[in-house]
Amino acid sequence: MFRFKDLFLLVILFFVVSCATLPPEVVRNANYGAYPRNYEDKIKSMIEPVLKDPYSAHYNFRTPHKAYAVDGLIGGNKEYFGYCVDVGVNAKNSFGGYTGERLYTFFMYNGQIQLLDSVSKNRVTRVDL
Repeated sequence: MFRFKDLFLLVILFFVVSCATLPPEVVRNANYGAYPRNYEDKIKSMIEPVLKDPYSAHYNFRTPHKAYAVDGLIGGNKEYFGYCVDVGVNAKNSFGGYTGERLYTFFMYNGQIQLLDSVSKNRVTRVDL
């Protein structure tokens, strides 16, 4: 007879198994696409609408890295190859004071740019070749 603890462990095991990583040769030989052009301007245009004072924003773009994401079992194990970049943003709040740098992570693939939240960020693996 299953206990709640056993059921919980099975659910955790299912999620761990469904978060697949790819074999090194697939990662090494994958087509990551062209290095994204003018991604900084595109990312700024995505962030500006949520800022109280977008003209005061200071952006700190880190170096983009090759990265990949796998949708998992529910998404059909679809693979996406592209680039991941971290962007620090510091802007003024409603009181006119700077809020301190907040870090955003973006995944760029096939000409698209996605802001990663805490859940989707865990699906993206950075590649260090």
